[in-house]
Amino acid sequence: MKKINKKGFTLIELLAVIVIMGILMMVAIPSVNLIIIDARKDIYVNSARTFINEAEKEVLNSTFEIDDPDTTYYIHIANLVDDPTNLGKSGFATWSDSYVVATMALVNNKVTTNYYFNSVDLAGWKISLIGRDNLAKRHVYQDSIKKIEFLPVGNRKKIVVYDKNGNIDKTKGAFVSLDGNDASKCYEYTKNKNAVTITKYKVACGIEAVIPDEIEGLPVSSIGSHAFANKNLISIRISKNVKVIGWEAFAYNNLTSVVIPEGVKTITEGAFFKNKISSLVFPNKGLETIGARSFQNNQLTQSSAELVPDPTTKIGTCAFCNNKISHENAFTYLKNSDGTVNYEALIGYMGDTSKLSNKTFVIPESKNGVSLKVIKDNAFHRNALSGFHVVIPDTVTDIESGAFSMAGITSVDLPSNLKKIGAGAFVGNKLQNLVIPSGVTSIGNKAFNSNSVVDNGTNEVWIYNRTNSGVDYTKIIGYAGGTVTNLTMPESKNGVKLQVIANQALEGLNVTGTFKLPKNVKYTGDMTFYNISAIKIDNGDGVLTDGFVYGRNSDGTINNKYLYSYTIRNQRNVKIPSNIETIGGRAFSYTRTKSVIFNEGLKRIGTSAFDGCNLEGTVTLPSTLTTLDGNALYMANGSNSTVTKIINKTGKSFNWKVATGMRNAGTFETGTFKNNRGEVVVTNK
Repeated sequence: MKKINKKGFTLIELLAVIVIMGILMMVAIPSVNLIIIDARKDIYVNSARTFINEAEKEVLNSTFEIDDPDTTYYIHIANLVDDPTNLGKSGFATWSDSYVVATMALVNNKVTTNYYFNSVDLAGWKISLIGRDNLAKRHVYQDSIKKIEFLPVGNRKKIVVYDKNGNIDKTKGAFVSLDGNDASKCYEYTKNKNAVTITKYKVACGIEAVIPDEIEGLPVSSIGSHAFANKNLISIRISKNVKVIGWEAFAYNNLTSVVIPEGVKTITEGAFFKNKISSLVFPNKGLETIGARSFQNNQLTQSSAELVPDPTTKIGTCAFCNNKISHENAFTYLKNSDGTVNYEALIGYMGDTSKLSNKTFVIPESKNGVSLKVIKDNAFHRNALSGFHVVIPDTVTDIESGAFSMAGITSVDLPSNLKKIGAGAFVGNKLQNLVIPSGVTSIGNKAFNSNSVVDNGTNEVWIYNRTNSGVDYTKIIGYAGGTVTNLTMPESKNGVKLQVIANQALEGLNVTGTFKLPKNVKYTGDMTFYNISAIKIDNGDGVLTDGFVYGRNSDGTINNKYLYSYTIRNQRNVKIPSNIETIGGRAFSYTRTKSVIFNEGLKRIGTSAFDGCNLEGTVTLPSTLTTLDGNALYMANGSNSTVTKIINKTGKSFNWKVATGMRNAGTFETGTFKNNRGEVVVTNK
């Protein structure tokens, strides 16, 4: 018979047991916490229903007068309990500033009363004006701002608040209508006969902003682009009159909770981009569009399906990207016009990639039995995928424009069945290797530009056009390499002579030395060399220029009378070569050129030739100049031009409104007009 070992556990065995128990606790405790929070939310919602039922009894007993269809009535819950000094608990904490909200309407000469709940407890858990029939635990959220907003229901203009003692509190719930003097203290705005658009909020008015219902007697119906952006806001009350929220209107703030009121029809691209929103309430119906990137880079923990109650609301690509949704629920798919979901088309990712255990990001090949086929435009644009290897399933046939642009990915597995890659689909990443599947029949311009692909003989650094017949080596549409000292564009590939460089094909190219171009090629459009940097240019004739790219004739030969582009940034006193007769459209666009010396012999300056430059001081136009095209010397919105004087040696009149974009300018040989920085004097000497 064997002897029983009575020594017990060894130290190593005990440590192993402790480690295992610790791991189990790490997994179990968060799950238990979620269950507890869920249960408390149920208590919160049930308590809200109880308060509403009590309020309904009091209204029927005429304790509170609910008799005006144009008024929203707030009844404090202290009026609905036996002991007003003891309000009880919500499930999380003691009730604080909480109200049952009532409205009445006349339907076929019969009075109908509807009830809502608007509440907060001492721990900041809230329900924001949700109707009795729609109350659900998904509407319970926690907010650092432990107070409620007194908002109207629907289009009602008046608010009445019954305080803790049952008396009307005249200090709360006022309909916000401002005259011109009061409005101008906090807002810049435009108006037409029917409505007002707020174009700018003034920081001096504080970090808790309120959008008024009316200004100068007109409803505030629109919030303009960037109107409230980057103002350090921590809260915003949006008027029920607002129908359109403009591009990045509330972006780059510190908002934690947002209620989109009934009446809002359109939320435009990037409207609430990069805040700290953890609670978001949409209207039950009427919201037509949530634009691309609208709520990207926030802290939402509910999926878009849970957040958006109206199945007909159109959701733009990446509208909820880079939030805090669990990985398995974070992928967002396209909604059809009938409200159903198209699981063939992926439009975004709501997850927090910092929570993923490794640096591999796998896109699911199917959802609910439907295979993924399309990754929509901008689906992962600027998503937090820095350093990730991305695996795209072989079911995908189409990757649309900007789908992974500026996402930070270092490598990607392109699907074997891929057919189309959109313009800029992978622009601005950190790819080092690139092999494009042979079945691809279409690639958009600059699809892989601004990456770091290594030219090792296998990788595709120069991106050639694709057709149904295969690779079209006559046309370059992109460059996937990184910064280089010197670079030579190939004159041919696989025995096929290069003929065309596509528009924007070289965008983002950075050459610290010499960039050598082929002898006989054509350029398409006026942006082939847009936003590139190269110190020296060899136009194909062996002669180096200081950043000057010459145009091409119809047969691809060099036209050294036409300045097509300039490739050096932030320069002063740029001297135009004496052989130039025409400066092409966008030739200096966004090069941040400070000053330029035009040559005698110059006849024409093309459309937007100096758009995005920082021209300063005095600009002298040569006597030979005959034409200034539209925005040739652009000085209007967005321009940092500080030009104060234009010496017009031509003896001709120009339409300065057309040439500079300044609306106050006229047509004259000499005179004055104003740009964004002050007065510009046009003289002939």
